[in-house]
Amino acid sequence: MNYFISENAFEFNSGTEFSQAARTSMYNSFDNLTLFVTRNYAPIFHRTIKTLGLNDHQVLNMYDFFQEATQVIRVKQNLRESVTIPKKRYVIESPNPDQSLILNEGRTVAKVNVMPATVALMGNVEYLDRFDHIVARDEWDYRGFKSSTAYFHPNGEVSLQKFYTPAGKVVLEITHMNVKGHLMPTMYKLINYCGANYRFNTENELFTFFMNEQLKQNPGTIILERASMLNTMPGIKSTKGKYFYLHSSHTNLKGQLLTTLVELMRGELGFTGIIVATKQQQQDMQPLTMLPVLAAPDTIVKENKTNSLANCKSHKILVLGRIAKEKQPQDALHILKSVQASVADATLEFRGYSTDRQLLNELDLLIDQLGLKNTVTFGNYVVGKMLDDVIEGAQVLLSTVPTEGSGMQNIEAMSHGLPVIAYNVNYGPNTYMPNEQLVPIGNYDQAANRIVSLFQDDKQWREASRLTSQQAQLFTKDSVYKQWQDLNLQ
Repeated sequence: MNYFISENAFEFNSGTEFSQAARTSMYNSFDNLTLFVTRNYAPIFHRTIKTLGLNDHQVLNMYDFFQEATQVIRVKQNLRESVTIPKKRYVIESPNPDQSLILNEGRTVAKVNVMPATVALMGNVEYLDRFDHIVARDEWDYRGFKSSTAYFHPNGEVSLQKFYTPAGKVVLEITHMNVKGHLMPTMYKLINYCGANYRFNTENELFTFFMNEQLKQNPGTIILERASMLNTMPGIKSTKGKYFYLHSSHTNLKGQLLTTLVELMRGELGFTGIIVATKQQQQDMQPLTMLPVLAAPDTIVKENKTNSLANCKSHKILVLGRIAKEKQPQDALHILKSVQASVADATLEFRGYSTDRQLLNELDLLIDQLGLKNTVTFGNYVVGKMLDDVIEGAQVLLSTVPTEGSGMQNIEAMSHGLPVIAYNVNYGPNTYMPNEQLVPIGNYDQAANRIVSLFQDDKQWREASRLTSQQAQLFTKDSVYKQWQDLNLQ
């Protein structure tokens, strides 16, 4: 058994989750039993895993495990059909598609928030006092059962949260107490687990216990995908190897080792080894640690597709991935401005998500300053077939990321035959892209000249498309699985 471990499957997943999920699917396709393991509580977990191409038999969530809900057949709970709302006593009003009000003698006693991306299915229910303060909130699992109830202090902060099995039995409680002026989770209590109660101070301590329980039943190899969970590992008594997969560079832009990796690199956390995406990073990291550093790709592409100029929107540049300050999205705007000096109708589309409102405001301001308002768009985060269509509708992918572990967005574009122009950074583009597609970091004019050449010379574009598609063959399932098997993990 193999356990690939991270925090969660999110509404907007990053490359780490996509890498973890693709590898899980790959291993299972070769009958190498593997689970995508997560720690966080997420009532919609079993919906979000579908966007990663996984099914319920390929995943294991800690809360599901203790809630006896790892394999539950979905039964849709429509709020108007739910037996939890007695229709003879309460009236249901729906002011909008996303929320319904539960009224008793004209007073709103509860609000039912519809589960996102569904029609009228129970998401959560907020119970109100006579002053319209939330006193409790039920969370409903995507599969159709009440999963937890949180109780609130008058100031709106959580005091206690209870978790249920699908049959309604309480199996876990999280108590929140005042710590230096802030209410925080201070106790995780398992109730009557295998005939005993257990108490833990943190969620990570609970996760360590959970993994040890799972490993008693099914010993196996662990690969941790997130540095934020490194301190969960020392207490896990795996009978096989424990590895950390580093999806990024091990240094910051100044060349300094990331502080989150110091204990790991010293060998203080009980790991068997470290895995990175490229041999170049393996060679650079090995002198810094006594642990063995191994290399295997973190990206797996589907069978290559040949892109065609006929499918592309003429002179369209695509920037793909999370929009964050460290990825230098402003550089793409400056490059577009330079491109437009030669190709006036060139456009740029950002495709990804951002949680940084200030950054988005700064980009909007820069767009206005550069006179690009009508030529830059921000598209929705998409996956699957919709992402395929976005990639195949562009003429060039541009990557201005100054540091990489691999560069999943580049490889994904290459698998569609989309030419890529990227900054020449370690551990990414310069390990799998030809020199003519690489430019120095911050050299807007050189990047623009490369793009203009592709825009103005169809023969050059077709040759670049052919070469990128060919290079992407290194990342097909059969090729990547062989490289992983060659690691001989314990």
